[in-house]
Amino acid sequence: MNTNELNKPELKETRPILPTISDLTTKLDKIEVQVEMKFAISEQNKILEEVKNGERKLENSQEKGNYGEMRTDQDLKEKGYERISLDRVTDLNSAGHQGIDGVYYKEGGEPEYIIVDSKYGSAQLSETADGKQMSDKWIDNRLDNAVGKEKADEIRMEKLANSENVGSFVAHVGEDGIVTYDRLDSNGDIKERNVQL
Repeated sequence: MNTNELNKPELKETRPILPTISDLTTKLDKIEVQVEMKFAISEQNKILEEVKNGERKLENSQEKGNYGEMRTDQDLKEKGYERISLDRVTDLNSAGHQGIDGVYYKEGGEPEYIIVDSKYGSAQLSETADGKQMSDKWIDNRLDNAVGKEKADEIRMEKLANSENVGSFVAHVGEDGIVTYDRLDSNGDIKERNVQL
């Protein structure tokens, strides 16, 4: 027997690893979410452009509030933040909601997680049955609905480990579409104005 034959590695028959139905379903779910997100962003951008160009007027407080949320989404996306909230306003006539307007994430951001309530014009944060809007208690009572239990717990743990890495803000959206941000304290009161994100 030739010594070269002794040193040859033994070749084993390999079969391709096929994805499971669960793997395929997970991939399809992710693709569906990405398509829905792109569509939603496209719808927002279309409406925002129509308002900016004067093709569409904001007629009432509902439309102004929805415009404010959409404009904040767009502004934070331009700043590199990804919206991780489960819902997104894509219509000026969408029914208002009582929860957090938006939760966003940016790796390396200062802070990385931001929780935002958008206000159009002179609108202000209000008092609610469970505390002032955007206070820590108010946010905690709504965070699961905003991002899901698992992500909400991740944000809570991050806040405990590094409170500076999770911030709450009120976004002020002017009639001209310019968005400014005020950082809030645990009571929902402004502690720093015109923060650059």
